[in-house]
Amino acid sequence: MTTNMESVYWKTNKDWYRIDEDKGEYILTEKATERATKSFALYSQRRGSDMITANKEPVFWRKNKEWYTYDEDRDEFKMTDKAPERAIKSFELWNRSDEESAKREAV
Repeated sequence: MTTNMESVYWKTNKDWYRIDEDKGEYILTEKATERATKSFALYSQRRGSDMITANKEPVFWRKNKEWYTYDEDRDEFKMTDKAPERAIKSFELWNRSDEESAKREAV
């Protein structure tokens, strides 16, 4: 596995992670292996560099749990009909950022 792909190794086993419903983000479980833990740290570091900015708009959609759901089967977040327009735009921005991170990791 390449270094770039190593940052998503932790997602290869659903027993190693879950969604923190309050924060709307991934966290590792006690079942995560040492390699999965290192992979998650790398993912978090790379993801953090994308998300840590003065502009918190990409994570605005997470402010209200009624605005989104998590589809475990598809391993993805979805917006609900209760989400205001700003939250939907924030979610789209977050998705673009996530896609750009994945593209960089694939190189």
